[in-house]
Amino acid sequence: MDNHTLEIGTTGIKILSTHWNGHTVSKEDPLSQLKNEKLLLIRTKLTAICNDFYRKSQSFNGQHIKHAYSKQNYTFLGAVGRLTVKPTFLFCSNTTYT
Repeated sequence: MDNHTLEIGTTGIKILSTHWNGHTVSKEDPLSQLKNEKLLLIRTKLTAICNDFYRKSQSFNGQHIKHAYSKQNYTFLGAVGRLTVKPTFLFCSNTTYT
C-alpha cells in the first residue's frame, strides 16, 4: 500500500470529536451503539465492493470503489433490501490492486 487516502464521501452521522477514537464512537455519546452500527454497515458495504472486484479479478483503486459505492446498486443481505446510507470521513487507499 502506498498510504495515500481518498475521501469518498460523508455518512451524515454527527459525532463530537471528543467522542471519536478514530474508528468508533465512544460510549460517552448516548447514541454510540446506533452510530457504530451505521458505520459498520458502511464499512461492510465497502468491503463487499472490494471483494466483488477481487472475485471478478478486476484491477481497482480508491476511485473505482468510490464510483461503485456512489452507484448505490450494491446490496448485501438481499433480504434486507438496498442500503442507502451515505459515507462520511471514510478513506480508502488510492492504490491499484490486481
